[in-house]
Amino acid sequence: MRRRFYGGAALLVAACTALAACSSSGSSGTNSSTGPSASTKTITIGFVTDLTGVASSGFLTSKLGIDAYLNHLNATGGVDGYKIKYILADTNSTPTGALTAVQKLVQQNNVFAIVENSSDFFGAEPYALAQGIPVVGSAIDGPYWGDPKDTNIFAAAGVTNENYTSVAAGQFMKSQGVTKCASLGYASSPSSALAAEGFVKSCELVGLKSGYLNTQFPFGSTNVGPIALAMKAAGVDGVFFPTVPSTSFALVEALHLLGVKLKASLLPTGYGGDLLGSPRRRTRPRPASAPPTWPRWA
Repeated sequence: MRRRFYGGAALLVAACTALAACSSSGSSGTNSSTGPSASTKTITIGFVTDLTGVASSGFLTSKLGIDAYLNHLNATGGVDGYKIKYILADTNSTPTGALTAVQKLVQQNNVFAIVENSSDFFGAEPYALAQGIPVVGSAIDGPYWGDPKDTNIFAAAGVTNENYTSVAAGQFMKSQGVTKCASLGYASSPSSALAAEGFVKSCELVGLKSGYLNTQFPFGSTNVGPIALAMKAAGVDGVFFPTVPSTSFALVEALHLLGVKLKASLLPTGYGGDLLGSPRRRTRPRPASAPPTWPRWA
């Protein structure tokens, strides 16, 4: 999705800044296919993301961001004279897949550092920490990014304090006329579940009511019919879905088809590459006076 495209470039900026400091330390490095090499002037890093599996709808364009930034970076001299290349690794949208991917990058590819943009990197972080591998990431997969014991990780855009509930989301909902808030989180994703809980608390802090909260939804599922019915029955008119685009869009559409009039909906994961790559839907012409409907992709 668009956010992931630019996010990938932002992660590379942070990673390459760190690599510049390391590469200028005077160490001649090792083999040119691994860490910094004084002879060939290259640095190899790993890029870990969710290219396949249930989370992939939110990460398919991550590679475009990495490629765009590195092509520009290397064409303009690289980092402190070093060209940066990367090895792509797919988590398959699971914590165990993330661990397998990182183990291969470290043990077989001997990468110097890792850039991650994944919903499941928490499965690999204990291993990366034990191996002393620097990781620059999007910090979207769990609260461990704020843990001082994880000394090898660096969040590209800062971390969220999981012990503090911001009222910003609640204030926004209130400004839109929302009266009852709802959110949905994944059982297997710490960050998704915590974000859903935090949103509902934010609404309550500004005087709004909690209409529905579910933090036990299966990761990536689009079987949202029962959820939509429950939200309608609760009178929900403001939603926040910290879920992958496939789940978010399915639920917003289900609510629309049930006649739920949402005053505000926040989808922090944006839209995915699968939507951008889908063919245009043919629709019959609408009268000029007809109100727009949702979803309207054509």
